[in-house]
Order: sequence, then C-alpha cells, then structure tokens
Amino acid sequence: MVHIVFDPSFIGYDEYMQYGNGMESEDYFQGSSPFQRGYGQRGAGVGDVFRGLWRFFLPILRRVGTTVGSEALSTGQRVLERVGNEGVPFKEAFVSEGKRGIDTVLEKGGLPKQFGSDFFRIPPTNVSVSSSKVFELLPSNPLTDTPYHFKLHSSQNFIDLSKCYLQSEFRIRKENDHGQLVNLRADEVAPIQMIGQTFIRNIKMSINGREIFNSNSLMAYKTYFSHELSYSNTAKDSHLNAAGYYRDTGGTLETGDGYNARRNLFAGSRTAQFIAKIDADLFNQPLYLINFCELDIEILPNDNDFVLITTPNVAQGAAAAAAARYRFEVVSLKMFVKKVSLMDGLALDIARKLEVKPARYAVRKTLMKSMFISHGRFEFTANLFMDQIPRRITMGLVANSDYIGAVSRSPFNFQPFNVRDISIIANGRSFPQAPYDLDYPNLKYVRPFNDMNEAVGFANSLESNGINYEQFGRTHCIYVFNLTSSGDDQAALFDLIKNGTTAVSIKFNQAVPAGGIMLVVMGECDSLLIPASTTATHPPLPKQEKLIDEQVSSILPPLIQLCKDSSKENNFFQQIICWALLALYLMLIVSLVLHQLCSVFWLKRNGQHTNHQNIERKPTDLSNISGMFRQ
Repeated sequence: MVHIVFDPSFIGYDEYMQYGNGMESEDYFQGSSPFQRGYGQRGAGVGDVFRGLWRFFLPILRRVGTTVGSEALSTGQRVLERVGNEGVPFKEAFVSEGKRGIDTVLEKGGLPKQFGSDFFRIPPTNVSVSSSKVFELLPSNPLTDTPYHFKLHSSQNFIDLSKCYLQSEFRIRKENDHGQLVNLRADEVAPIQMIGQTFIRNIKMSINGREIFNSNSLMAYKTYFSHELSYSNTAKDSHLNAAGYYRDTGGTLETGDGYNARRNLFAGSRTAQFIAKIDADLFNQPLYLINFCELDIEILPNDNDFVLITTPNVAQGAAAAAAARYRFEVVSLKMFVKKVSLMDGLALDIARKLEVKPARYAVRKTLMKSMFISHGRFEFTANLFMDQIPRRITMGLVANSDYIGAVSRSPFNFQPFNVRDISIIANGRSFPQAPYDLDYPNLKYVRPFNDMNEAVGFANSLESNGINYEQFGRTHCIYVFNLTSSGDDQAALFDLIKNGTTAVSIKFNQAVPAGGIMLVVMGECDSLLIPASTTATHPPLPKQEKLIDEQVSSILPPLIQLCKDSSKENNFFQQIICWALLALYLMLIVSLVLHQLCSVFWLKRNGQHTNHQNIERKPTDLSNISGMFRQ
C-alpha cells in the first residue's frame, strides 16, 4: 500500500462551492466543470414530457401492432400460397401482396390510399337475413268464447316482435224491447279512446310454458298512459288513427271532435277495422326472439260498459238513452307475425353460443297497480312496490264509477280531485324534493304540468304530446315522477338497480267525494328477460377441435422448402424474409396450442356449472308480472 500525504490546509475548495441559493433566490450558481450550474431545474424536466408522450402513444402503438401483425401473417400466407401453388416468383409475389397488405392496414386505420374514395363509398350490405315473411295467425278458439288464445308454434325462424300487429274488427249494436240485437240509428254512442288496443283488459304471455307478462287487468290504462304521454301530436293525428285514436281537444271526453270521429266510424252499426302493435314488454324491444320458442298469448276483452260512451241527444231523451243496452261485438281478430330466416352460418353461430350462455333481452318491465281511496279522506299513504324501485312512476286519479265502467263516462277521465300535494317516497327520499302546493280551482298547478313534460322528454323541445295546460287541470291530470339517479330518463341506458320500498303520499284540499276514487299506478323498471330454453338441461360440450389448424399446418412444408432453396441460392434478402416468416408461424402455432388447451380445460371445469347457473335457475320472483325478469 502506498501512503499519500493529504494536508487539507493546502487544498482549495473555492472552485467547487455553490454561489447563490438556486430556485429560492433566483441566483445563478456554478461549480467547476463538469458540475451543474444555472438557476436550478424548473418543472418535472424533459423526462416527464417523454413519459407523458409514451403513456399517450402506448395504447395506439399496441393497436397498430396488433393490426399490422395480423395483416403481416395474412400477407405471408398469401405470398406462400402464390409461390407454392401458382409458381409465381417470390419477389413478384412479395411486392404485390405487400402492397395489398399496406393498403389494408391503411384502410383499417382510417387512412385510405386515395382520400377521395370516401366520397363514393358504398353503404354496407345486409347479408345476415336471407328472407322474412309476415304470417297471419288466427285465434285457436271461437270469438264467442273468451279469452282469445293465440299460439305460435316453435320453428327454426326468428320472430321480430317489434313488427307484430293485432288486427281487429268491431261492431256496436243495441238490444230492442224484445232483447234482440238491432242496428244503430241516431244513437250517440262511441267507443273509448284508441279502441284498437284499449278493448283489451288483460294480456298473458308465456314462452315455452313459462309466464313472462301479465298486465293485471289494467292493460287499457297501460296502453293509455304509454300513448297519451309519449306520442307527439303528429303521430296521434296520423298513423295512430289506425288504432282508433282521435284526439280530444275540448274540456270533456264525452263530447268534442274526437268523440264525434269515433262515433261516425260505427254509425249504422257498420264494422270498423283497426290495427295496432301489441303493447307488451317483450314486444317493445328491437331484438329477435330466438328460434324454437313456443309463444302463447291470451287476450281478455273489457266489458261493454267500460269500452262504450253514450251521450243522450235532445231527440232521444235521457231516459231512453239510459234504458238502451248497447253491445260491443268483436267480429274479427287476427295477429300478424313477422318471421325472419337468418343465414345458415349466423344461425349456427347463434345456436353454438346459446349452448354456453342463454339469450338475454333488456326490457322495460311495467308494473300496473290500482288502489282504492275511500270517500271523506283528506290524506292517503300506501306502499306501491316492495322490491325494486322503479325508474319512473306514472299515476292518475279516476272516479271509482268510471274505473268500474259507466256507459255515460270515459274510464280515462283523470281528474285533479282538489289534490294539494302528491309525492313518491323511495327509500326515505321524497320525489319531488320540494313539495307541491297545488290549487286547481285557481289554476295553480304549473309544477306538475312541467314535471310531466320533463319526465316524458317533451320539455324544451319542438314536439308536444298535445296535452295543454287547461286539459291537464280537467281531464288529463296525470303525474309522472322520474326516480333515476341522474334525474333524466335515458331510454338507451340501464339505471342502477335499487331495492327498497316505494310509497305514495297524497293530500287533498277537500274531502274525497262520495263513491271514492281509484289511484292507477304504472311503474317502469329495467330488467333482463331470459326465455326458457328448449334444449337439454346439460348440453354436451363442444367437440374438441384440432390443436393446429389445417391451413396453418399446410403452410409449414412449403415455407421450410422455400427457406432451404434460398439458402442454396445464397439470396440474403430472401433468406431473411423466409426465416422471419417461419419464426412468426412457429409463434402462431404455439399460441394456438396454448389457446386450445386453456379453452378445453376451462370448458371441462366450468361448462356445466355455467349452464346450470344461467339457464336452470328457478325464478325467485313469483309476482304477477312473470318471475322471468332477472335483476
């Protein structure tokens, strides 16, 4: 070891001392080269900038790498096929197929080779549907016997439920003094609003023997709420006439232009035809019903006193009109069902997926309920729903005599009944947050009128459902409450499912009149419908495929031979391309083998358990709707 004498008194450190305080005093500091000098670093530095750029470009590079890699494999396969099968020189095949691959990558990335070609782009062609037909379905029992049954047997065709219509033909006659049915003359009798759908009292639907819909004998009110609030004036005055809808513009439902138009349809006891879409939950979604499903529909009509409105004229007299008994007759009833045949490849692919996972339909489930409010009461509080909180609640008050069916009144005469405040309580939260302070005799009910238009989507828009302020305070007093988390009814999105108790609270300025009133409520919930499967309980596992695809294995021999030939010819460029393609295909083979082994192992372990969990689970909700709606 060599001893070095070190005397600190003879060593100077002035060149290595910092002058200033860096960033705090903004003074310049320096040291002997190559030490740091300057005013100090500001910000995170250049490294942070590059890290941000790397985080931004990394997902883009991954997507580009996936697209380029898959297209490179396809291009290499095409090159080998042309060289091995057609005898094309390797360089020529590589150049032509390489250009084709580059164009494909640019098109997938949104950068076509010729930017002006987008101006003449042809829209996509629908190749999924091979054919579609509309079939006429008759009831399986005579029209003199109720309820009416329609049975749609299982077949290999899919059913477009949104294009299923019910065509009806009605006639109104009356009984004479001898009890015989005779034709009308100058009688002031007309059907209720939208008779093509509101003549139905109840609809029951089942798929493969399992009930999926039941309207609780309130189908007429469900249809009235849905169409009166949600359809615009343009729709009501045009194609809804085919369903018997003629808008009431006056202050009463028993007279006016709408009443006269419906009365003229049946003048002289002539028959009138109507056609309307079936307003059931499953029929209000766009997806096809899967094939090999047996659909049963049961329709129960309303009574004569419910569907008819009679207004005595001067010549007839009130006593004669009250003594007359009118009969509403169903002359014809048909159902038109649209069936769709899919392409064989798509149908087989759907059938294969159904073996592992059942079909799921996102529907807006409707819950109908009616409650009686006895006379003399000033307050009313009751629980509406005890399980799932609806996303929207629509309700109205109607006289008990009109609800039961009075031939001189409309059952859709929703009156205010001097309500002072009405609210919905869901899990302790009140809707609306600020209580109403209503005074209908003095025309102070602007908040519920605005909330109704806001909840159905007509507020601040150019469309309207035709219910004006005066009608809302007389005959169209319908309250709508939006209970979603966002406060907006976004039909294309599911809302978070919330369980709890939903109650209603009503306060009146005056006592409930004699005879009592009925509260009609419609709740709407987001649900999943899983039809009962017609396949076996435990379908067999998919047939195990070969670990290596035949197309991949057939490419390897010519590729290896081509690499050997290039080695003999001492073509360095061709050797690099060949061995690179060979390495890519070997990696592809290894990934395919691992993927097949993992999929087979997963199916054997979880296949039957998954099928049992998704298809064979029994419904836990045995309510009047179905029990098939899954939360």
